[in-house]
This record gives sequence, C-alpha cells and structure tokens, in this order.
Amino acid sequence: MALIKCPECGKEISDKAEVCPNCGCPIKASNSNSSEINDSEPRDSDQMSNGEEDFKYIESGKEKKAMSKKTKGAIGVFAGVIIIGGIVLYLLTANMRTYDKAIELLTDKNYAEASKIFKELDDYKDASVKYKECKMNIADDLFVQKKYKDAIKLFDELGDFGDAEAKSDESYYLIAKSLCNEENYKEAEQIYLQLAEYKDSKELSEKCKYEQTVDGQFIRELSKGLVDRWDYSEEGYLKEFGKEFDDMESSEYMEYLKKCVNCELDKVNDFQAKEFLDETLGEKALRYIESLNNGLAAIDYYSMDNIKYNVLWNDVYSTRVLLIRDFVNNHGLVVDEAHQKTLDEFITNASIVDEQNALDEAINSMVDGYTYEAKDNGYGNISYTVNMENTTDVTFEYFGCSVDVLDENGTIIYTGYTGEIKQFEPGQKAQLEVYTGVQGASLKFHPNYYVQQ
Repeated sequence: MALIKCPECGKEISDKAEVCPNCGCPIKASNSNSSEINDSEPRDSDQMSNGEEDFKYIESGKEKKAMSKKTKGAIGVFAGVIIIGGIVLYLLTANMRTYDKAIELLTDKNYAEASKIFKELDDYKDASVKYKECKMNIADDLFVQKKYKDAIKLFDELGDFGDAEAKSDESYYLIAKSLCNEENYKEAEQIYLQLAEYKDSKELSEKCKYEQTVDGQFIRELSKGLVDRWDYSEEGYLKEFGKEFDDMESSEYMEYLKKCVNCELDKVNDFQAKEFLDETLGEKALRYIESLNNGLAAIDYYSMDNIKYNVLWNDVYSTRVLLIRDFVNNHGLVVDEAHQKTLDEFITNASIVDEQNALDEAINSMVDGYTYEAKDNGYGNISYTVNMENTTDVTFEYFGCSVDVLDENGTIIYTGYTGEIKQFEPGQKAQLEVYTGVQGASLKFHPNYYVQQ
C-alpha cells in the first residue's frame, strides 16, 4: 500500500481508498483516470467527451482541483449574503437618496415638488424644517404675485417660522389698501382694526371710518370732479369740437365752459341737501357749490357783456382756489400723481389771490378815506374836488376811480370819473376833479388801477 495526496484537500491517504476519509472526494476513479492518462496515448475527442468528468486539465498542464459540494454550498451562501446585504443597504439608504433629490428640487426652486418629498420624509434629518422652508418660498412667490389671500393661508400655517407672521400682517395690510382703492372702506376698516399696531393701521382705520361719512364722501367726490374737469379742459374739447379755442364760435366756447363747470357739479351738487358732521366743512361745501353755479351764470354774459363776464368769472375763480386750498390743508383733499401738478398750481394761485385780496382791502380802505367837496360852476354845472392819497405800499402805474353820485336814499343819480394819476406812489397825494352836473348827498368810489410790477 502506498500513500497518495487527496486531489481535493491535499491530505495523505491510502492509494487503496475509494474516497478521501477527510473531505469525501472520490479517489479510486481519480487514480485510475490519472494512470490511464499518464500510461497510455491520449484518446480522441469523441472518447474524451463520453462519460462525466470529475476534473479537467488547464493549458499549463497544472491540475485544477474539482469543487466539492461543500465548497459550492459555501460560495452560494456567501453570494446570497452579498445580495441580501446589497438589498438591505439599498433599502437603508432610500431616505438619503430621496432627501438628496428633494434638496436638488429645492435648489432648482421647484418648491412644490420638494415640499411633497420633505413632508413624506417627516423626521428624517431636517426634512420638517426644509418642508417649512419650501412652504415659505411658495408663500413668498404668491406674495410677489399679489395673491395675498393664498399667501396668507400658507403664512398662517407656518406660524412663527421665520418671518411668516410679519409677512401675513403685510399681506392683510396690502389687501386693506386695495380695498381702499376700490372705496370699500368698511371692509378695509375691519382689517386695519385687526392689525392693531402694525405700521399705521390705527390711523388708517380712522381714515376709513371718516371716508364713510358725508364729510369724507364730499371730499372724495370733489377730487373726482376736479380731475374730470382738468382732463376735459386739457383735451376733451379738442375731441369734441375738433378745433382750438381761438377757432371756436362764441356759442361753442360757452358750451365748452359750461361742460367744464358741470364736470364738478355732477359730482358735488347733491351734497347741498346732506348733513355734514363738520358744520364748518358743510358751509364751505355750500359756498363751493354756489361758486360753481355762479360760474354757469357768468358764462351767460360771455357773448353779451364781456367785461361783466370777466369780473364774475374772476370772482368765481378766486373763490374756488381759496376753498380748494382750504380743503387740501384742512380736510384732506388729494388727487392722483398725474394731477398733482395742476393742484399745486391752484395752491400757488391761491397765494396770488391772497395778495390781491389784501391789496383790494388796502385800496378800499384808502378810497374810503378820500374827502371831497362840491363846487357849483353855474348853470347847474356841479363838480367835485376829490382829495386822494396813496396809503398802500404799492406804486400804481395808473390809478383812477369811477364815481357814483348818490341821493339821500343811496340811489345812484349820476356816474362820473376822476381821471387817472400816473405813477401814483406810496404816500403821494393828489386832487382830481369830477364833473357830475348834479349834486348828490354822497359819493361812492370804484377804483380802476394797474399795479406797477
């Protein structure tokens, strides 16, 4: 008996053994085949393909050991472990991959899709915070698009996250402002009251309350009337008449002027019968409406007595500009930006009217101090010598007075004229003769002048 090595495990065993007592590898067949291969000529391919091989030779001639069932089983188990481990690893990293995908969507500003994923991830890492971040971005986008109601819903859901509460207040604030622009002051007032101390909400709630009164309505309608008049006066007449003022007939120009006045009257005329909270404002409103009606009356003189028309029209204008300034300064009259320049011009003109009124008052005081005496020139020819003095602080390029001769009842029985004084300076005195032809009980002076600029 000789010892040989097992071709599977390499242990020394008897050459008579049929199988290896250590690993169970067949031995006898192996030895027989080995002898045949070593002692005899190689078989042809057909002979070699018959029967089942237990092991093969590699090209180098070195022997490759046959794989046992135990080894094959071990390899199968190992491969299974790897596969299962891979599956487990894949499942364990699913949240990580999903999270990374959501981060990518967030970076790309695809907030809606990202928020869905973060919401599903729930408490994975900072997914809940990222979910709120997405919602905040969606709400901000809605805010920029002026979809304030939708934005508020999200801001309120976010609660104290970031500046959600402040953004919610700002959204409500802007909704109230929009309601004011639509003249829905009742709803706007309620929102401002809810906002309490946010910005100037308290003051704006009071303004909304005021706008719902007759006082607020009048000022608002007055503003609309002024804007309508200014728009029509600037271009409306051209569209209607198709010609410049200088090319208009008197009747056309009178029609144009009346339409200008009615642009305002149509807005404010009904307030004559309404009760104002502020009685002073109510009185001013009546005066303003009266001035507009006086304007319509003045226009009727345009083609018949141009001088009277100018006097009446200028009086109406002076009254309007002074009242408009008062409405601006004391009652909150405003216009839009496009018409602010025109309103500013009215305010400037009101100052000019102030100066003119002050001058008129000084002149009236001056002529009230004039003395005179009658002189009988014979044959019923009566004249008056008028003693004049410039008690104002302006120099008149020319100055004179028309004179009414009144009887005991104050009835005008004659009208004359003093003539003119050229370059009538402050403090200067003069005497002028007035030829009346009749003697009355008193004289009344009506100044005519031009102030040197």
